[in-house]
Amino acid sequence: MAMTGSLQNNLAATGFNAATQSIGVNIISGAIADSGKTLGQAVVLDAGCGGGHYSKALIGRVGQIDAVDISNAQLAIAHRRLADEALDGRIRFHHCDIQALPFPDNHFDGVMANQVLSHLETDDNEKYALHSRVLGEFFRVLRRGGACVLNCTTQTQLREGFWHYNLIPDALEAYLPRTVPSARLVELLHAAGFVFEGRTVPLDALLIGNRHFEPTGPLDPSWRRVDPVWTTATMHQIGNAEERLRAMQREEELDHYLAKLDDRRPRVGQCTFFVARRP
Repeated sequence: MAMTGSLQNNLAATGFNAATQSIGVNIISGAIADSGKTLGQAVVLDAGCGGGHYSKALIGRVGQIDAVDISNAQLAIAHRRLADEALDGRIRFHHCDIQALPFPDNHFDGVMANQVLSHLETDDNEKYALHSRVLGEFFRVLRRGGACVLNCTTQTQLREGFWHYNLIPDALEAYLPRTVPSARLVELLHAAGFVFEGRTVPLDALLIGNRHFEPTGPLDPSWRRVDPVWTTATMHQIGNAEERLRAMQREEELDHYLAKLDDRRPRVGQCTFFVARRP
């Protein structure tokens, strides 16, 4: 994916992949199934594959996957996870940046990018030039009728779907600009040539699974390391959060705090799937 290799390598080293959940696989496979080719014969690009969780979940449904990432560390994890499938030729791994894909035009029946766009550099004028280049590459490598599925966490979901971000409000506000507003993302898809088909929110999906419900989770460095916002928090911000949590723990208020702040999540979810198609 188009992020710094050091960030990707750090996520790999700190256990990010161990906590990643493969959410919305039915949404992805359903969109690809509408591409005009039998799903079992479809050729799919996993753009910014990370540790290969989504490729692993999808590999039994499609014909072949090409998985790309800018991080060799992440690719090594993905290759270990899909070693048998790689030997069978059902998946191939490529070290590259998603803004310059090493594939010919009209090659894939589907492209999926799961929790990837938030890692792209954003510009101050909100034109999202890098995002436009990446979406243009997705359009180029897709065949006519091919599906582009973007799994993103929206700004509303960041604000209301993660109870623990209330502990690090400054870190959250600093992170929000990394997320393209939903309406703007749809505009970028149209500008790249896509026909936008709609969005789906799996309301019961949790990005880190049941670890989301651990009230003392933010006190654990290994818990914090699997979350993209917590990994950007300063030591001062983390220290303040730990003090608040321990105070609530002493007063036996922590469970109530979590339940109160988690009240909105079942209505907004933690991720949104944007589906577009090359006409």
